Amino acid sequence: MRARLSLLAVVVSTLGSLPSVAQQVVQPQFMSGGIQVVVNRAVRPAPGQQLVMSLILVNLWNDDVALVAPELPMIITEGGGVATARQISGIPVSPCGADARRCIQTGSLTPTVIDRGNSITVTLVFSANPNSKACNLDLSMPLVIQRASTSSAWRQIGVGLPNIRVC
Repeated sequence: MRARLSLLAVVVSTLGSLPSVAQQVVQPQFMSGGIQVVVNRAVRPAPGQQLVMSLILVNLWNDDVALVAPELPMIITEGGGVATARQISGIPVSPCGADARRCIQTGSLTPTVIDRGNSITVTLVFSANPNSKACNLDLSMPLVIQRASTSSAWRQIGVGLPNIRVC
């Protein structure tokens, strides 16, 4: 009987130390143009040096989706500070700027294709002010997308993710 009580005490103690669902931070999501964008992680790996954000882009359509970024994403802090990503991986950034469609059509830019029912991870790196205490950020990321298996037109959408928690 004593052994059972000791085991029960260990189980209850362990369960009490696990984070509850209510304690976990829920990050914002965005859905448009057949894709869903979810914040996977947003952290400052070194205090004040940089901010690294991981996004998951999920293809919700029954077709493949091709996409590029016509420009680098931006963040806005709760105090009004602004930063442009200095690095992005997972999707190409257009050297043509807002005219990304022209670069794609001329073959000087190859879009990333997300197969139907699949997802990709996009990583963004921002320089951070060493004295910044911002814990909530808003992300703005333009994308140019097309349903890859059809000859539909390329169109631009603006991904907006408010109140991303980084601390």
